[in-house]
Amino acid sequence: MKEQPRSTRSWLYALGITAVLLLASYQRSAAQSALDVTQGELVKSTFGVSSYLVQDVIQSLSGFNPAIIATLGDLDASYSFEVDGGNTNFRRGPSVWIDAEMGTAAVPVIGGYFKILHMGVNSDWHHTPLLGSENDPLPTLDMHGQALELTYARKMSDWLTLGFSFDPWSSMDATFHSEDGPATKGTVRNNFEGRFGALLSPIDGLRFGGVYGYINEALTTRALPASPLPELATVHATQHTHIAGGGASYSPWNGTTIFGSWIHYWFEEPLHLGIDTNYFGLSQVLADWLIVQGGYMDKGAYGGADIIVPIDGFTADLGVTYTWHSFEDNDALFGHSDTAYAYLNISF
Repeated sequence: MKEQPRSTRSWLYALGITAVLLLASYQRSAAQSALDVTQGELVKSTFGVSSYLVQDVIQSLSGFNPAIIATLGDLDASYSFEVDGGNTNFRRGPSVWIDAEMGTAAVPVIGGYFKILHMGVNSDWHHTPLLGSENDPLPTLDMHGQALELTYARKMSDWLTLGFSFDPWSSMDATFHSEDGPATKGTVRNNFEGRFGALLSPIDGLRFGGVYGYINEALTTRALPASPLPELATVHATQHTHIAGGGASYSPWNGTTIFGSWIHYWFEEPLHLGIDTNYFGLSQVLADWLIVQGGYMDKGAYGGADIIVPIDGFTADLGVTYTWHSFEDNDALFGHSDTAYAYLNISF
């Protein structure tokens, strides 16, 4: 099962919402102003919305478009199981690890496909210049999160497929530690998160995709005993986020696919921020057992390969991807970052 790179998975965006609250709370203690342009770029390019997904609306089973899982039927498969693992390493920030487990199955009687996805995000403790200069004692930052997503999609006709995703549970925590211990903790919990997607295939080889999503999240920032704040305080807020995206893919001949996607996020208050992400590339089948791919993902070049192994009615897909300069806009904050990802998918 060919997949797109996970290097810009938007699991990092959820941490951005947490980081904004942490920054605002932490910086008030130093009589600093609200978020500046650099910190806005932090939210844009290092962090993403809490969907944990590939920035794709056109062909990835792990992408933003829930309708895509119904294309499993085009491969004459009724079931698909996948295990993923990856790492983004910031030279002057935390090393972030992600793991994911997902299963997709054909639904009897009513038809269509159902997918369940679980993902975890964890980081080490690392000094970061996020809240000061290199000459000051730098706080450490660590992050942890979990999410569960449910998706249903059905092919409505030969050219139209519709799908819906719902996240019943998503949780993300980020903690800044000073020299004296834990100082500030931010938490993001989703109240509601859902996406609606469509996939159109007007002619063989050409595909269009679109998606709209809405997220309602509860944000909490809590000052801990080692906080520099004059008084311990807890700040609550609600974040409303809208997501819209589109994409297209074209196969000029058998085995070659050119694709591209664009996704826009609109964060209402308190962030009041718009974000655009995009990626494009090419996938090429070199042999029955080998697929290679490459392109750009929001300013970072990537490459990857899939090895396909058929085994007694099963098809195993072992894939790896690597992205150079994953989050270029944040070099000043966290330093250069690269992302490595691997996954094993079995379908039958």
